Order: sequence, then structure tokens, then C-alpha cells
Amino acid sequence: MEETTNNKIKDAQNKLNELDNKILDKQAEDNSLNLKLETIQSKLKDTNMIINKKEDKIKQYEEQFNIMKNFKSYKDLEKELTTYEVGVFKKQYDFEISEEYSVKLKEIQKSKLITLKMGMQ
Repeated sequence: MEETTNNKIKDAQNKLNELDNKILDKQAEDNSLNLKLETIQSKLKDTNMIINKKEDKIKQYEEQFNIMKNFKSYKDLEKELTTYEVGVFKKQYDFEISEEYSVKLKEIQKSKLITLKMGMQ
């Protein structure tokens, strides 16, 4: 009878050890899953930052486009660049933009327009 009791105790201890091992395995699996989840969350955060930067850049392009579409001609742009405002008074400078700077402005305007067109596609 004592031997049967000892065998039952050993069986119970073995089953308890098996359960402990299963618990440890599940904890290790949980830790692994938590690590994977943290990695995914980190990548998602990085991706969201990239998306936010791109959205900000798009907003900048849209603002620039809205400003540029108000100018119907290069002369309108030139007038805007050579006019300053003090209070309610506006005064246009007494000089014209130099030819060299004029060409540079046209190049900038063209590159911005190309960039905007590429961004809209």
C-alpha cells in the first residue's frame, strides 16, 4: 500500500512537472509574441512618421501651388516680388528685377510646376 501511495505521489509530481513545463513554454511563447508585437508597433510608428512627413510635404506643395496659381503671368509674380506693404500702403520698388534673376525666377517657377505636376500624378 505504501508503494502504491509512493507511485501515486511520483505520478502526481510528474504531472505537476509537466504542467510547470507547459506553463514555462507558454510564458516563453508569450514573451516571443510580445517581442514580435513590439517590433511591429515600432515599425508601424516609423511608417506613420514617414506618412506624416509625406503628408506635410504634400500640404506644402498644395500651398505653393495655390499661391502660384494666383499669378496669371510672370509679370504678376514680378509685381508681387517687387512690392512691399507698410500698413495699408503698398509701394512697388522703382527698379525691375534684373534679367539674370528674372531667368532664375522663371527656372524656379518651372521646376516647382514640374514638381507639382509630378506630385499630382
